[in-house]
Amino acid sequence: MVEERVLEGLYMALRGGFQLGGDSGVEAGGAGNSEGSAVELLRFSPINLQASDRFNINSQLEHLQAKFVGTGHADLNRFGWAVNIQCDSYASYTGHNPRLAYFAIAENESIGRERYNFMKRMLLHCGLPPERGED
Repeated sequence: MVEERVLEGLYMALRGGFQLGGDSGVEAGGAGNSEGSAVELLRFSPINLQASDRFNINSQLEHLQAKFVGTGHADLNRFGWAVNIQCDSYASYTGHNPRLAYFAIAENESIGRERYNFMKRMLLHCGLPPERGED
C-alpha cells in the first residue's frame, strides 16, 4: 500500500506539482486517519524529486513501451499512434463475438460479413501514411 502511494505521488509530481498530504488527511498508510499515526505524510513536488526517481519512472515507462506495442515510443508520430489504436480496436471487434453481433445487427449485415469488413479495414488502418519531407 505504501509503495502504491509513493508511486502515485511521484507520478502526480511529475505531471504538475501535486502535493499529497496537508489538509487532505491522506497518509502513507492509506487509511486516511491523520491523528496519532507514526507515519509521516507524503509530500511531493517537482523540487523534491531526485534524479533517481525520475530515472526509475522513465525506466518503468520504457519497459511498458517495450512490452506492449500499442503504448508507443519516443519516435511514434500521430499517424502511427492512430494506426495502433484502430488496429487494436478492429482486432478486439473481431475477437469478441457479442460485440461483433452488435455491429452486425446495427449495420444489418451478417456476422461473417462484418468480420470480413473489419479484417479488410485492418489492412489500411487509417488510410495511406502522410508524406514525409526529407529529413
